[in-house]
Amino acid sequence: MGGPRRAGVRRRRVARARTRPARRRRGGRPRRRRARRGGRSAPGGAVHGRPRGGVGEFVADCGKFEAEIDKEIAHRKFTMAELEEEEQSLERLRRWHRDLKARDVFGAPRAAEAAERLERCTAQLADYTEQVFEALHQM
Repeated sequence: MGGPRRAGVRRRRVARARTRPARRRRGGRPRRRRARRGGRSAPGGAVHGRPRGGVGEFVADCGKFEAEIDKEIAHRKFTMAELEEEEQSLERLRRWHRDLKARDVFGAPRAAEAAERLERCTAQLADYTEQVFEALHQM
């Protein structure tokens, strides 16, 4: 296997290769370097199922959540399955907001808007929850 000395040489070569620009092979095509990925990231820039976007994307997702609740109310879809699905969506938004607050060291200008939108989502889900329980008790 080469021993410890060979491993050190190999590490130095790899380190040098990362700092050099891509060289061309004989065929004229540039060498492709594989980007190293962290074990925690997922395709599409998501980390553990959450988007990595900023406050703007969070606010947009809050709008989608509110539209989804409005659609369920308009269709009178008051089932426990839908309620659980919406609770999971709100929990995802809460985790995302918590991560945004943790990363916000300089005070993002839209941070207050994000907190207010999350509160609106929470209130809207509470209203939907009441409607679901009323509909289930009438059956």
